[in-house]
Amino acid sequence: MNISLETMLQLCIILPLLGALGIAATGRNPNLREGITISTGLAVLYLVINLYLGLKAGESISVHWGIKRHQVADKATEKFGIIMPKSNDWSPLLAEFFDSGFIGGVEYRKSINRHLGANALKLLDYYNKQ
Repeated sequence: MNISLETMLQLCIILPLLGALGIAATGRNPNLREGITISTGLAVLYLVINLYLGLKAGESISVHWGIKRHQVADKATEKFGIIMPKSNDWSPLLAEFFDSGFIGGVEYRKSINRHLGANALKLLDYYNKQ
């Protein structure tokens, strides 16, 4: 079986979650729980070793799960973010807000300047020009 590096990377994230669900579902059967734990661990180890070998051989990985990051707040120290599924109840309200013209308008710029300072405005202007 030939699995792409992209699939292996995604499985490294998903398998432990599935293993945890399997452990929770086995209830009071300790042998089954241990079997799921060992199987999940070995599968992740296999994937990680093959990912390492692939990357060491010069291959590259590109995985996109549909999460959009804003370049201004794309820093390791950034602590704020919103992640919602595409089909969430807030979609129409957020779309209306972003399409209202407030973002980039005079009141928006005043608010950014008042709360974040003139340097934040310069940074936003810089990224909006790109």
